[in-house]
Amino acid sequence: MAKALTAAAVTKFRPGPKRRRIRDGGSGSLFLIIEPSGHRSWQMRFRRPDGRPGKMTLGPLDLSGTELKGDPEIGQPLSLAAARALAAMVHRRRALGDDPIADHKARKHRKRAEIEHSRANTFPGATRMFITEHARLKTRRWYETARLLGLKPDDLSPIKGGLAERWSDRPVRGIDGHDVWSVIDEARRVGVPGIAPRTPGLSETRPGALFAA
Repeated sequence: MAKALTAAAVTKFRPGPKRRRIRDGGSGSLFLIIEPSGHRSWQMRFRRPDGRPGKMTLGPLDLSGTELKGDPEIGQPLSLAAARALAAMVHRRRALGDDPIADHKARKHRKRAEIEHSRANTFPGATRMFITEHARLKTRRWYETARLLGLKPDDLSPIKGGLAERWSDRPVRGIDGHDVWSVIDEARRVGVPGIAPRTPGLSETRPGALFAA
């Protein structure tokens, strides 16, 4: 029978040529995983409600020596004590009939969707979507539109100093008429942000093109 791990022991295990999986006898289903690279993490193994074997990575091993003040959460660096506490919480959810693995996947999916939605609603995200789904398909000079809005036409990455970089974290809804007219006036006086002007001085062509974009 596997012995219960100790806080001192988990710091002394060394990586080998293959992945090591060391059971914590104090909890039964908790394992310390040591990769050949030296990375250490906590993993649980148990039966899911339908009888299938399941495994869940709780988080990396915390070697700081400082315990968490609040309840541990999946993904956080975890000491042995925190990993055991989190494992106990997972087991309690299992006892209530939940499927912790399915729930965790659903939370990750929702979080990923929220991040993608947030990025899509920033100026660079919305601009990439506009170029990809509209301008590239329906306009001949879409590449010029991309440049004016601050994106490189070849890979739609931000142009240094361009609008996409300047407004990288700005939600589209937060960009108002003052912001728009400010950059149009800048284009008139000195040039479109991120694009070197062909001719110095005042221009009515540059602001017109930027306004259209």
